[in-house]
This record gives sequence, structure tokens and C-alpha cells, in this order.
Amino acid sequence: MVDINKEKEILGQLIDWGKRNDEIRLIILTSSRTNPNAVTDVFTDYDVELFVKDLQPFLQSDKWMEEFGTIITCVPLKAVENNNWVTRLVLYEDGTKIDFQISTIESAKKLANQQQLPPEYDNGYLVLLDKDNLTINIKPPTYSAYFIKKPTEEEYIEIINDFWWDTTYVAKSLWRDELFFFKFMLDNVIRFYFFTKSN
Repeated sequence: MVDINKEKEILGQLIDWGKRNDEIRLIILTSSRTNPNAVTDVFTDYDVELFVKDLQPFLQSDKWMEEFGTIITCVPLKAVENNNWVTRLVLYEDGTKIDFQISTIESAKKLANQQQLPPEYDNGYLVLLDKDNLTINIKPPTYSAYFIKKPTEEEYIEIINDFWWDTTYVAKSLWRDELFFFKFMLDNVIRFYFFTKSN
């Protein structure tokens, strides 16, 4: 069960902080907390996207993360820029987990110009703060991006063939007493890979 008061408090903190910080032009909440069909609880994290004028202040220091509480840990610990995005996965002392994704306003403009929402936005998003009306043309979510779709006949046959082919590696590695490779093939390839590929 989600603590509604706690959620309002955290979202309020994010909005107030964004209003006070001129570098931040847009804040969007994504993922399960914005999807009415998702099951959420007290452990559900906050997926927060910040769109800023300049990434450099966020690359030079992580001090800004302390705005939301005492930090237990953060991943990555060092500033990393990846395709014009900065990622900070932060766990706070009170148990709150906020996954920050930070990019420039150019990324938000590209999103507004897309004919179809990327899956991570179509799954659900909520605009918390938009100082420059950057989201005015972003399409609303359908909340259907990750629905299981029936495979085509060709996709189905390919999955079945791949599955049976890879089971031979499980048998061979058992016969050879290669237990690590056996576990890898059984748990990683057959169990997880084929499950995700078939969904």
C-alpha cells in the first residue's frame, strides 16, 4: 500500500526545489507511480526526469541530491554522462528511493516532436513542473506499452526452435560436469531470456 501523504510530500519537495532552481526547466515523473494499472507499495521508487539548461552543474557535484534527505547510497558514485543523460539512483535514510535521470531541454523538445511515445512514457508519466511549456505537444500515455502481445507465427517458431536448441547445452554441460555453465544456460538463457523474449 502506498503512503499517499509521503508521496505528496516528496512530489511537493521536488516541485518546490525545481521552482527555486533556475537550471531546472522541466520535471517529469514516470514509471509505476504514474500508471493507474500498476501495483505499487511503500518500496516503489520515484522515477524522476529532470530537464535542465546545462548538465555541467549536475556533473560537477552531487550535492543537490541532499535536498531530499540523508543519503545512504548512490549509484553511480561518480558523475557519468551517457548519451546526454546523467543517472543518479539514490537511496535515502528514510527508505525513499529516487531514480534521477537528468538531460537537457533539447531532449524534452525531441520527445514533444515524436509521433509515437517511447514505451517508458507510454507506460505512464506525470508532468510535475514545466516552466517553458515544453510538454504541451507530448502525447498522453495509453498505459499499454508493456502489454503482452501475441507473437506472429514466425516469431513463435523462432522462439520454440531457439529454446529446444539451447536445451542441448544444458544436457551437455551436465554430462560434462560443467555446473556453472549448466546454471547459466538453465537460469539465465532458458528461464529468463526465453521468458522475456516471449512476452
